[in-house]
Amino acid sequence: MLSFLVAAPCFADVTLEPAERENLGIQTEPVKTLDVARQWPAAATVVDAAPLIASLSDLRAAESAAEASREESRRAEQLYRNDANVARKARDAARTQAITDEGRVTTARSQLLSAWGQTIVGMNPSARERFSYSK
Repeated sequence: MLSFLVAAPCFADVTLEPAERENLGIQTEPVKTLDVARQWPAAATVVDAAPLIASLSDLRAAESAAEASREESRRAEQLYRNDANVARKARDAARTQAITDEGRVTTARSQLLSAWGQTIVGMNPSARERFSYSK
């Protein structure tokens, strides 16, 4: 003969009289509502911004110098082609300076990229300016 046992959930309501609670050492208190701000555990690293600001400043100076030397190179090239009193040596020196200054821009960008990532390097100059000089 097979028999099946089925376990049904059962509930037991226990009611204790005040004297019984006291005898058992059970104490009750009314429920209190607490207002507690939500909190989440987190960790953070504080980064010194001085090296970033210095790198952004270096990049700005390099870009400014590169722009000035590019303009000087264009001017010298145009004057040389028009035989307007510019020696080939001066034209070549201006071109060399423009190439050197552009190399400094590339170096400054590479240093920013390796230290601070693509987000900083990818900013346009006015955004970098606002970022580095914001109060």
